[in-house]
Amino acid sequence: MVAKSREDLDHLHTDTEEIVSDEVAATKKKSKKKKGGGSGGGGASGPVTKTTSAGKGKLWKLLVEDVLQHFLYTLEYNSVTHMCTTCGVSKVSLLREFCNKTGVQITLKDYKFSLTAPFNEGDLACIVPVVKHTDFKPLEASGLYELAQVQLQSGNIEVALDYLSEAVQLFAQVFGPLHVNIANFYKVIAQIHHALGDSKLRNVVALRLLYRVRYLIMLTHGEDHPEMSNVDFYIGLLLSNAGHYEESQAYLESALRLQNKFHGSQSITVATIHHLLANSLTHIAAFAEAKQNKRKAYNIYRTKFGPDHACTVQSYKKREVYH
Repeated sequence: MVAKSREDLDHLHTDTEEIVSDEVAATKKKSKKKKGGGSGGGGASGPVTKTTSAGKGKLWKLLVEDVLQHFLYTLEYNSVTHMCTTCGVSKVSLLREFCNKTGVQITLKDYKFSLTAPFNEGDLACIVPVVKHTDFKPLEASGLYELAQVQLQSGNIEVALDYLSEAVQLFAQVFGPLHVNIANFYKVIAQIHHALGDSKLRNVVALRLLYRVRYLIMLTHGEDHPEMSNVDFYIGLLLSNAGHYEESQAYLESALRLQNKFHGSQSITVATIHHLLANSLTHIAAFAEAKQNKRKAYNIYRTKFGPDHACTVQSYKKREVYH
């Protein structure tokens, strides 16, 4: 099975390289025709757009066929845009994953994905071989991370924070600032600052780190991802604690939507989010919505723990406030 996967990936890589090469050659041919005295009514953008759109359709057809052959799954979308819109996938995330899997490297710039043809000949940097390899672990950064874990267990939180901060810098130097471990480190540091919670400065630092984590997840996975729910939950909690209730409401509602989608409407985290939402809504005088959220939180606690559990009783008492 592994050999078949390697063979299919090599086949996809080869076909991708052929398509990109055809696109570059066709673009150069059109460019030479224009320099030789072709009509200038549409400018150089006309031929490039037409050729790139054709190549994009050919590549999408190849991907659909490859998925069907290898995974016996039919992509019921007629284009990349259709799939991204329907599934809530970020085009940036999809492009990153495509480049990682096929070895295509493009220049770093702000691409206009709203255009029919956002790429041109100069955007292709190179195509590198994609081979199996063992992910190496930077020893110094990993050692600092393990030391931080030991210090956390010993209660030396300030020392642990110093070790984690150094580990983040070293990991970023080795893997780059967009690696998944970087986001995880930022999240841990933010949670530590929030747990300490002895000053407004710590809350500000925690929020900045969580905003950074959210940005990294948006780039690597897109907004519609389970990890985004946890980040939005913590951001909403910190904003609520800081008194920014309207901003808190937006992030908590995002976390609630993702939790319902990936974990179901009866999870304990959903109940907690309903409770926090009710608190934020109360402070902005949206009492009817706050009452609905308190009722939903109470029903989940009652279903999960029974009527006599401390969480259920506490939720019932807070629910009575809105009657």
